Order: sequence, then structure tokens, then C-alpha cells
Amino acid sequence: MKRLIAIMTVFSFALISCEKDSQSGLEIYLLTDFQKKSSSFEIISGSEKLSKNPIISYNEIILYDSTNHYFQIDASKAQEFNQKNWSVQGTAFSLTINKSIIYSGYFMPGYSSLGIDWIAIDPLSSNSNIRVSLGYPGDWAQLSNRDPRNDNRIINLLLKDNKLKQ
Repeated sequence: MKRLIAIMTVFSFALISCEKDSQSGLEIYLLTDFQKKSSSFEIISGSEKLSKNPIISYNEIILYDSTNHYFQIDASKAQEFNQKNWSVQGTAFSLTINKSIIYSGYFMPGYSSLGIDWIAIDPLSSNSNIRVSLGYPGDWAQLSNRDPRNDNRIINLLLKDNKLKQ
């Protein structure tokens, strides 16, 4: 009987631990569906449908530079991104914390000539840094009043886990 209780206790702790790990951290998901505002690339908040698995998991994020707005991702993920054929029309994503969407945008490869008026990440990097910009190409001044890149939830989580460069 004691052995059965010990086994059940260990099993219960294992289940609880697994559940916490699968729901923690900042992750980036591709979108399977979304709506955008007419005559804009702005993704309508609440219309996003996340893919099953993140394209960038929390353990693949080494740090976030809150001044220059870039994520440093691990080398194997950066290599994977550099080998992927990205759409020149943009690939929609959502940045989440515990699967709660903080903001959405587009992966826009540096070889795209399309300009967009919304959040963008160039997924191609030679040094594992992927920059989050307000618009593509580069930052658009008219978007600066709605900048979610340093949302308090992002900053607090990354600060707590020593993944924030200020």
C-alpha cells in the first residue's frame, strides 16, 4: 500500500510539473487564420487562430533587447529560419505569453519588396538576432503611438527569467 501511494504521489507531481512547463513562457506561433483591417495589414485583435505548436518556443529565446527590439534566438533556430522559404507577402504570427496573445504581426523576409504598415519580424539573420519592427521595411513613425514591443507582461517575464537586455 505504501508503495502504491508513493507511486501515485510521484505520478501526480510529474503531471503537475508537465502542465506548468507546457503553459509557461513567451512563445511565437504562426497563425492558421486571422482577419486584417481593410486597406491595412493591421491584424484585428481577437481574430487570430494559433497553430498547434510554436515556431519559437521559450527555451529557444536567449534574450530580448528592449532598446533595439530584437530577440536573440538559439543558433539552430536561426539556421532553420535561414533555410526556410518565407512568403514575400508575409507570414502571420502572434507573440504570446502562456498562449495569451500579446501582439500579432508578420514574418517579412529581407528579400520582400512589399511594404506593410504593421508589426514585422525579418526572420533572416546572420547572427541569431531577429528584430521586431513597427512596419516593413524599417520602423514607420506613424505606428509608434501603438507600440506593443515592450509590453509590461513581456518585460516582466523576461526580467524575471534573466532574458532581458535593457
